[in-house]
Amino acid sequence: MKKVLTLIAWLISMAELRAQNLEVAVQAGGNLSHYSGTNAEAYNSLGTKSRVGYQAGLQLQQNFKSGWLIGLYAGYEALKNSSHYSPIYFDNPLYYATVPTASGTSPVDYMIPDHVQTIFTNKFLNINPYLGYRFIMKDISIDVMPGLELGIRLSSTGKTEYSYSGSTGTADDPYNSAVQGSDLRLRGGLAVHIQRWSITGGYAYGLIKYLKTADEGSHSHIARLGLAYRLF
Repeated sequence: MKKVLTLIAWLISMAELRAQNLEVAVQAGGNLSHYSGTNAEAYNSLGTKSRVGYQAGLQLQQNFKSGWLIGLYAGYEALKNSSHYSPIYFDNPLYYATVPTASGTSPVDYMIPDHVQTIFTNKFLNINPYLGYRFIMKDISIDVMPGLELGIRLSSTGKTEYSYSGSTGTADDPYNSAVQGSDLRLRGGLAVHIQRWSITGGYAYGLIKYLKTADEGSHSHIARLGLAYRLF
């Protein structure tokens, strides 16, 4: 969190120094994310099913008379996704269960669950430098903003939910050490401006194998939609 606040303070100070043709906006919105690739899909080591996450950040953008623009976005983002498993044999302490019996409970050291899914949450500090172009129309303007995005991982957690013979349970998944410390992505952005308000959207694709042990691909896919308000 300190990294985010430091970066926001730097962006604001830069804006004060060069206020002419410089825009500063706050953004917030949601996202859908998942991972693809042979490794992710074969072993369910990453979430291949999309879930809704959230994001918030600050954008600093310099506009030029020619229509070209250059900018930097920095923000906090939580990505959520899940993996669904077919019923299989689990002989792993992560899935040990206590099963109800007529006389109380009985621990078992393995089980064949009826349903298993793991919900993953990855939290990032994103830094997105970009170069783009502004199209000016009668009542609105549209920014097209391709660039690169560096996602610095703040934390990664997984929670496994399972059902077994009518009982349900959860277990924490030791997931944090299995993934990379950062993710480098190609990011395309679009913003539609109406006075001080903007509707923002974009898509990012991971360029690196996010799972450390992946022999094949394990790449991130992130779709975003949000609102922005221009401070000045």
